[in-house]
Amino acid sequence: MTLVPEPTKNDEPEVDDTEDDGNTRQRGQASSIVLAEQHRGPLPHPMILEGYDSLVPGTAKRMIDNAIMRAELRTEHERKSANLRRAMEVFSRIMAFVIVCGTIYLGYLLAENGATAVGFALVVTAAGTIAGSFLLYARESRRDSDRIARHNSAPRNSHDDTESRE
Repeated sequence: MTLVPEPTKNDEPEVDDTEDDGNTRQRGQASSIVLAEQHRGPLPHPMILEGYDSLVPGTAKRMIDNAIMRAELRTEHERKSANLRRAMEVFSRIMAFVIVCGTIYLGYLLAENGATAVGFALVVTAAGTIAGSFLLYARESRRDSDRIARHNSAPRNSHDDTESRE
């Protein structure tokens, strides 16, 4: 048997004959709302920063300056990495072009000097390499543009920033 107070004129508790899990229930009691706050980023929550600053004055400013410096260094590193990747890509394409041109020239020389089958094979292989690389590049470009078009046309939820992977 559990006592359940009911808001009455004289505030006398009523007896509730129902069994429950051992906790007393009260009618007319206000419910509470719990708010949770989540913070994510390179800096602690502003209230925590205030706490650090109250312990050691100037700590929050140093932490903010440090976070700004890290962000600038990270941006500079990413820019240098991107530039290096582009330079390596250009260099490797130039080297591939030189090798293919050399192979075609060698095939031509072999065909001129009587080894026509070997020379023809070298020329066809080199030409096939060039054609294959252009076809592969065209297919990858088309796939990338299709992926971008699908990404831009898909409805996006404000809480879902994930991108589907193929």
